[in-house]
Amino acid sequence: MATRLRQRHRPEEGPPRGRRAAARAPGGARGLRAQPLLAAAALGSGAALVAAIAARTSLALTLLLFGLLALAMTALWCARVPARIRRAAAREAAAGALAGVAATVVYDLVRLVLAWALQARVGPFATWMLFGQLIVGGGPGPLAWVAGTAYHYLNGVLFAVAYFLVLAGRPWWVGPLWGLGLESLMLLVYPRWLDLRLVLVEFTVMSLAGHLAYGTTLGLIGQRRRRWHLPARSSTA
Repeated sequence: MATRLRQRHRPEEGPPRGRRAAARAPGGARGLRAQPLLAAAALGSGAALVAAIAARTSLALTLLLFGLLALAMTALWCARVPARIRRAAAREAAAGALAGVAATVVYDLVRLVLAWALQARVGPFATWMLFGQLIVGGGPGPLAWVAGTAYHYLNGVLFAVAYFLVLAGRPWWVGPLWGLGLESLMLLVYPRWLDLRLVLVEFTVMSLAGHLAYGTTLGLIGQRRRRWHLPARSSTA
């Protein structure tokens, strides 16, 4: 009887906050766990390039395969979370896409200025044509350049979407760290793929500066956003 009375008069707890609130809210825990899943889906375009180089196959083919995988991952996630979480993720992805366009333009401008200042022997946009050739096949040409440029900006946008889905709302300096991560992955793949032994220093300087500028732009824009997977704090809390 005493136990029942204590349970009956137990004071009500206030609303949970932060990550605990996200975990206890309906669908919140799944939305929180899904952040890396959605980010991995957005990074599929970059993974497609690595796969195409490693397998010596068409980038168009690997883009198709990784695109279908990303769609399946996203559809599965959408089927498992509430509409509120889906809408929040969609808003964050849209914001990331816009930030990605701006960050990619900054990336390209920094590389262009450095190439001019250093009188570099490697062109800042030389890989665009190579991307296009991997996509459409054949030699250099206008179609390959258009396809390669589109792929370059697709990567810039999707990498930013991945950043916003996982790291939006973090301090601005997290952005340059994201850029350094992308730079590290590039240096693992590009030197051997493109045989950059004679121009490796110039390539690295331009690439490093570009990725730092890209990441800093994302960080400055992304720090203003609230973490989409966390519920808004109640004014009465």
